[in-house]
Amino acid sequence: LVRTQQRINNGLNVLQYYTTRPWYFHNEKLEKLHDSLKPKDQEVFYVDKGQVMNDDYMINYILGARKYCVHEEPETIPYARRVLKRLYYLDVLKNTMNRAVTYILNEP
Repeated sequence: LVRTQQRINNGLNVLQYYTTRPWYFHNEKLEKLHDSLKPKDQEVFYVDKGQVMNDDYMINYILGARKYCVHEEPETIPYARRVLKRLYYLDVLKNTMNRAVTYILNEP
């Protein structure tokens, strides 16, 4: 239990640096590149300045954080998913039981 708490604390410490600071990314070169393309080239080499592949980015971000920050190998992902699913169902069961007990105790 102590080891788990230490891992959680280490993960939060790593995230704290990135989540508590403002981040600004400048992309003038991308804008200049896009503006310099001819309309036909803009269709072939599609670059939408406002579109970011968030799904792919987040998947790679999470996998990288697991590997390099928490030092967990990708082979542990199926086990972690099973544990997370069990914890989810336990939480649902606990909340259902709490509501049932509260209902029974508050019934006139």
